[in-house]
Amino acid sequence: MKRSYLVLHLSTAALALFLCVGTATFLGPCVHEDGSAGPCRDAGTASVLLSGTLAVLALLPLLPAIRRAPLLSVVPDAAAAVLSVVLFLVPGVLCRLCMMDTMRCLSVMQPAVRILSAVLFVLFLSSVISILRRRRTA
Repeated sequence: MKRSYLVLHLSTAALALFLCVGTATFLGPCVHEDGSAGPCRDAGTASVLLSGTLAVLALLPLLPAIRRAPLLSVVPDAAAAVLSVVLFLVPGVLCRLCMMDTMRCLSVMQPAVRILSAVLFVLFLSSVISILRRRRTA
C-alpha cells in the first residue's frame, strides 16, 4: 500500500471524525435557556450522523478485500463525495436553522460544517481521481 494513499485516507477519516465530534460538542447547534430543542437541532443531528458515516467510508478503502478489487475501491470514495455534498446542504437548506444571525447555529455551526464538508469533498474527489488514474496506468 502506498504511503500517500494511506495518509490521504487516514487524514480524511480524521477530518470527518473531527467534524462529527465537533458538531456534537463545540460546533453544535443552539442550546436554548429553557432546555427546549430549536429547529437547528435536526441540522446538528444530521451533521453528526453524516460526518460519522463519512469517517467510516474514508476507512473502507483501506480494507484489503476492497483494495484488491479494481472498481470496488472507487465506490466508497465516490459515495463519500456525494455524501459530503449532502452534508454541505444540511444546515440551512435541508434542515431549518434559527432565524437570528447571532444564534450559534448560524454563526458557528453552519460555517464550520460548510467549510469542512467542502474540504472533505475535495479530499474524496482527489482520492477517486488518484484511484482511477492508478488503475488506468496499471
